[in-house]
Amino acid sequence: QVFISDGSRVTYRDRPDVTLPLNEFGRRVAASQTTFGNKTMPTIAFWVQDPRRITTDTITFRPGSGEFTRDPEGKSALNTWRKQHRPPSSASVDLFIDHVTYLVPIEEEREWFLNWLAHIEQCPGELPHSHVLFVTPQTGIGRNLLASVLARVWSGATRLGFDLMSSLHSGFNGGLSRRLLVIVDELKAADTPHGSVNVAEQLKSMLTTEERHINVKYGRQFNEFNSARFLMFSQHYDALPLARTDRRIVVISNPTERRSPDYYRQAYQRLEDPSFINAVANWLGSRDISGFNPSVPAPMSESKGKAIDACVSDLEKALIDLRDGTEDRVMTSAQIGQYLADCGVRGWAGRAISAAYAAVGFVPCTQVVMRNGKRQRVVALREGDRLKGADSATLSKLLDQWD
Repeated sequence: QVFISDGSRVTYRDRPDVTLPLNEFGRRVAASQTTFGNKTMPTIAFWVQDPRRITTDTITFRPGSGEFTRDPEGKSALNTWRKQHRPPSSASVDLFIDHVTYLVPIEEEREWFLNWLAHIEQCPGELPHSHVLFVTPQTGIGRNLLASVLARVWSGATRLGFDLMSSLHSGFNGGLSRRLLVIVDELKAADTPHGSVNVAEQLKSMLTTEERHINVKYGRQFNEFNSARFLMFSQHYDALPLARTDRRIVVISNPTERRSPDYYRQAYQRLEDPSFINAVANWLGSRDISGFNPSVPAPMSESKGKAIDACVSDLEKALIDLRDGTEDRVMTSAQIGQYLADCGVRGWAGRAISAAYAAVGFVPCTQVVMRNGKRQRVVALREGDRLKGADSATLSKLLDQWD
């Protein structure tokens, strides 16, 4: 056992995922008594006072590190990560490779995805730059079959069915603790009550942070190193609010035709074969990933282009139409607001409007102008780098030019 100073808790070295308050642990082992001299006491009482007792400040999750390590704040910590034992297996992995080939039909994308999976096994503590979104309108093609295989390969370190939007909204992220792989099922469109702009920023933080503060709904909070790779499934290309500048999400289109029922029946039977799971783990562990660079940004592909186009809001579409339908170089904010109202685009928060401006290349100018006796903000529809710092007189002349 290890005594955790933070919260006076006790955990098991062989089961670091089980952590109990000291008094609760004492009740669990109350039957164990020790006699010292003529005095018999609960063994735990001697253990607590024993100078040889192993003590750490806290617990953390740090894949690739030893049993005792440091948490992100530098505190001594018991590492809850354990390297999984991989017995040798002579079972065939053909079913696994064939199923990935079916789900990821483009060879270049498939080779990258297999390297991405192998990187989890070979470099568990190194968080790659990219995460994966699978998209197809067809249900029942076997993405959950793949998820079930991977959950068994990284048993205890995979989170199945993670509710991404709920976690972003609530702030509770206990489901991400001690995870190497997080699988999000049937991700819906990005239109959430708390706004896609907020979702985009929160999601970026969740995916990219090197360290994570674990905020569990019921329990003690702690810090750990982020090693969670996200594999997300959706039937919709607008499942995530992707900007054109996104560098984190690899979008892969899955097939639209199912395989035969017999294929899936036989494949699911293999899930209960430990030799098959070990064979997949060993195959990933021995795959040559010397050409895989985990720091390379997610590439732009046809599938990602579809996802980005599908995420364009009505606000952004209206601004694009405005930009492309006029020769104006500048307009006042009031003029743009009236145009949006005429298009039926209303109710957007200022932060969302600012994000939409940036997405279509609009640049708010520093100086204000006097129009009809009122001070008004000016926005550059084009030549933003040059006009952003222009003086009021220059901006007024540009506004007068097209009035």
